[in-house]
Amino acid sequence: MIFSVPLKRAEMSKRTSAVGAGECLITPEALSGVFKHAASVYPFEMCGVLLRKGVGSPVTEYRRMDNCESGAAAMKSFTIDPLLFFRREREWADEGLEVAGFCHSRPDAGAVTSSSDVASMVPGLQYMIVSVSAEGINEVRVWQKKSAVGEPVGIPVKVADDFINSI
Repeated sequence: MIFSVPLKRAEMSKRTSAVGAGECLITPEALSGVFKHAASVYPFEMCGVLLRKGVGSPVTEYRRMDNCESGAAAMKSFTIDPLLFFRREREWADEGLEVAGFCHSRPDAGAVTSSSDVASMVPGLQYMIVSVSAEGINEVRVWQKKSAVGEPVGIPVKVADDFINSI
């Protein structure tokens, strides 16, 4: 479960401008960080934040967050400490980064949203879900809500090799 982040109207409209309108563009390094985190905490759910350098740029960093759930609950859900997230978001802003979305894993399950995921989604932010098993990463999908009401839609994930090569 992801907590809802209260946003001002201006922030929401700023965050809804995504790279390539309806795709998740991510660097190989950031995606590798996601996969390593998911595999390292299996059979528990991992959670983290997808960061970019600004609207229109790809996700360049993945930052791990602690799953506040424990025991059997951590195998089926996650919670990010909202106060810790608030502090980290300020630190990331000082580094010139902004939140593009969130990421979590689904141990031994498909990369689909749950009802609690959908209920807590902020429109415009991207929600990466990684299906992981004892054998490794099975699937990755990204979901996004276009408005406060309605269901999220799956958006394509594109690895930004060309972006990396152009730096």
